Amino acid sequence: MDYDEELAQRFESRETLALVWRPAWGVLVTRVTGQGTPAATKFYIAIAQSAIVEFGSVRVFHDWSGMKGYDPEARDLIRAFGKTNDDERVRVHYLIESKILSMAIQTAGLMLRRDFASTTDPVTYGRWVDSAIATAPEPSITPGAPSARRSSILPPSRR
Repeated sequence: MDYDEELAQRFESRETLALVWRPAWGVLVTRVTGQGTPAATKFYIAIAQSAIVEFGSVRVFHDWSGMKGYDPEARDLIRAFGKTNDDERVRVHYLIESKILSMAIQTAGLMLRRDFASTTDPVTYGRWVDSAIATAPEPSITPGAPSARRSSILPPSRR
Protein backbone atom coordinates (compact mmCIF):
# COMPACT_ATOMS: atom_id res chain seq x y z
CA MET A 1 0.00 0.00 0.00
CA ASP A 2 1.08 3.54 -0.66
CA TYR A 3 1.32 5.27 2.72
CA ASP A 4 1.64 8.71 1.13
CA GLU A 5 0.41 11.12 3.81
CA GLU A 6 -0.96 13.41 1.09
CA LEU A 7 -3.49 10.68 0.22
CA ALA A 8 -4.72 10.33 3.82
CA GLN A 9 -7.35 12.16 5.79
CA ARG A 10 -5.44 13.87 8.56
CA PHE A 11 -5.93 14.92 12.17
CA GLU A 12 -3.06 16.69 13.86
CA SER A 13 -2.60 18.28 17.27
CA ARG A 14 0.36 18.87 19.58
CA GLU A 15 -0.13 15.37 21.03
CA THR A 16 -1.37 13.32 18.09
CA LEU A 17 -1.05 12.63 14.40
CA ALA A 18 -3.82 10.43 13.03
CA LEU A 19 -3.95 9.43 9.36
CA VAL A 20 -6.72 7.47 7.63
CA TRP A 21 -6.50 6.00 4.14
CA ARG A 22 -9.27 4.37 2.11
CA PRO A 23 -7.13 2.38 -0.34
CA ALA A 24 -9.88 0.06 -1.62
CA TRP A 25 -13.59 -0.60 -1.39
CA GLY A 26 -14.42 -1.55 2.21
CA VAL A 27 -10.86 -1.05 3.51
CA LEU A 28 -9.71 1.57 6.04
CA VAL A 29 -6.09 1.90 7.14
CA THR A 30 -5.10 4.13 10.05
CA ARG A 31 -1.84 5.22 11.61
CA VAL A 32 -1.78 6.98 14.96
CA THR A 33 1.35 8.38 16.56
CA GLY A 34 1.52 10.11 19.90
CA GLN A 35 -1.37 10.12 22.34
CA GLY A 36 -4.81 8.68 21.61
CA THR A 37 -7.02 11.66 22.43
CA PRO A 38 -10.79 12.18 22.38
CA ALA A 39 -10.46 14.58 19.44
CA ALA A 40 -8.43 12.09 17.38
CA THR A 41 -10.85 9.29 18.30
CA LYS A 42 -13.87 11.37 17.22
CA PHE A 43 -12.08 12.11 13.93
CA TYR A 44 -11.61 8.38 13.30
CA ILE A 45 -15.15 7.44 14.40
CA ALA A 46 -16.70 9.94 11.96
CA ILE A 47 -14.72 8.44 9.08
CA ALA A 48 -15.46 4.87 10.16
CA GLN A 49 -19.20 5.55 10.52
CA SER A 50 -19.27 7.02 7.03
CA ALA A 51 -17.40 3.99 5.66
CA ILE A 52 -19.80 1.54 7.32
CA VAL A 53 -22.78 3.33 5.78
CA GLU A 54 -21.06 3.55 2.39
CA PHE A 55 -19.57 0.05 2.20
CA GLY A 56 -21.89 -2.00 4.42
CA SER A 57 -18.90 -3.79 5.96
CA VAL A 58 -15.35 -2.66 6.55
CA ARG A 59 -11.95 -4.22 7.12
CA VAL A 60 -9.99 -1.87 9.36
CA PHE A 61 -6.22 -1.90 9.88
CA HIS A 62 -4.90 0.20 12.77
CA ASP A 63 -1.18 0.90 12.96
CA TRP A 64 -0.89 1.86 16.61
CA SER A 65 2.80 1.00 16.86
CA GLY A 66 3.60 4.69 17.37
CA MET A 67 0.88 5.34 19.92
CA LYS A 68 2.28 6.27 23.33
CA GLY A 69 -0.95 6.06 25.32
CA TYR A 70 -4.72 6.45 25.22
CA ASP A 71 -6.72 8.97 27.26
CA PRO A 72 -9.53 7.34 29.30
CA GLU A 73 -12.19 9.44 27.54
CA ALA A 74 -10.82 8.36 24.14
CA ARG A 75 -10.90 4.73 25.27
CA ASP A 76 -14.54 5.12 26.35
CA LEU A 77 -15.45 6.67 22.99
CA ILE A 78 -13.89 3.85 20.98
CA ARG A 79 -15.50 1.21 23.21
CA ALA A 80 -18.94 2.81 22.79
CA PHE A 81 -18.41 2.96 19.03
CA GLY A 82 -17.32 -0.68 19.01
CA LYS A 83 -20.53 -1.69 20.78
CA THR A 84 -22.53 -0.34 17.82
CA ASN A 85 -20.55 -2.67 15.54
CA ASP A 86 -20.85 -5.95 17.39
CA ASP A 87 -21.51 -8.05 14.32
CA GLU A 88 -19.45 -9.11 11.31
CA ARG A 89 -19.66 -5.75 9.50
CA VAL A 90 -16.39 -4.55 10.99
CA ARG A 91 -13.23 -6.70 11.10
CA VAL A 92 -10.30 -5.09 12.86
CA HIS A 93 -6.54 -5.72 12.70
CA TYR A 94 -3.88 -3.99 14.80
CA LEU A 95 -0.14 -3.38 14.56
CA ILE A 96 1.14 -2.61 18.04
CA GLU A 97 4.48 -2.70 19.85
CA SER A 98 3.57 -4.79 22.90
CA LYS A 99 3.17 -8.55 22.63
CA ILE A 100 1.19 -8.49 25.88
CA LEU A 101 -1.25 -5.94 24.44
CA SER A 102 -1.46 -7.99 21.25
CA MET A 103 -2.47 -11.03 23.29
CA ALA A 104 -5.03 -8.93 25.21
CA ILE A 105 -6.60 -7.71 21.95
CA GLN A 106 -6.86 -11.25 20.60
CA THR A 107 -8.37 -12.45 23.88
CA ALA A 108 -10.90 -9.61 23.83
CA GLY A 109 -11.85 -10.59 20.28
CA LEU A 110 -12.46 -14.18 21.36
CA MET A 111 -14.53 -13.14 24.37
CA LEU A 112 -16.60 -10.68 22.35
CA ARG A 113 -16.86 -13.10 19.41
CA ARG A 114 -15.40 -10.43 17.15
CA ASP A 115 -12.85 -10.72 14.38
CA PHE A 116 -9.88 -8.95 16.02
CA ALA A 117 -6.34 -9.76 14.99
CA SER A 118 -3.16 -8.15 16.21
CA THR A 119 0.54 -8.41 15.62
CA THR A 120 3.79 -6.77 16.60
CA ASP A 121 5.33 -7.67 13.23
CA PRO A 122 5.16 -4.91 10.58
CA VAL A 123 5.68 -7.46 7.78
CA THR A 124 2.67 -9.52 8.87
CA TYR A 125 0.59 -6.37 9.21
CA GLY A 126 1.66 -5.24 5.73
CA ARG A 127 0.59 -8.61 4.30
CA TRP A 128 -2.82 -8.26 5.95
CA VAL A 129 -3.31 -4.81 4.44
CA ASP A 130 -2.08 -5.84 0.98
CA SER A 131 -4.31 -8.94 0.99
CA ALA A 132 -7.38 -6.88 1.94
CA ILE A 133 -6.68 -4.43 -0.86
CA ALA A 134 -6.07 -7.21 -3.40
CA THR A 135 -9.29 -9.03 -2.48
CA ALA A 136 -11.52 -5.97 -2.07
CA PRO A 137 -14.67 -6.18 -4.18
CA GLU A 138 -15.25 -3.79 -7.02
CA PRO A 139 -17.48 -0.94 -5.90
CA SER A 140 -21.11 -1.18 -6.88
CA ILE A 141 -21.31 2.61 -6.61
CA THR A 142 -18.72 5.32 -6.93
CA PRO A 143 -16.70 5.58 -3.70
CA GLY A 144 -17.92 8.57 -1.72
CA ALA A 145 -21.35 8.54 -3.36
CA PRO A 146 -24.45 7.94 -1.23
CA SER A 147 -25.36 4.30 -0.89
CA ALA A 148 -28.91 3.10 -1.31
CA ARG A 149 -27.98 -0.10 0.51
CA ARG A 150 -27.47 1.39 3.98
CA SER A 151 -28.74 4.40 5.82
CA SER A 152 -27.49 3.58 9.31
CA ILE A 153 -24.34 2.25 10.99
CA LEU A 154 -26.54 0.09 13.23
CA PRO A 155 -26.95 -3.57 12.32
CA PRO A 156 -30.38 -4.38 10.82
CA SER A 157 -31.53 -6.00 14.06
CA ARG A 158 -31.02 -2.73 15.98
CA ARG A 159 -32.56 -0.24 13.55
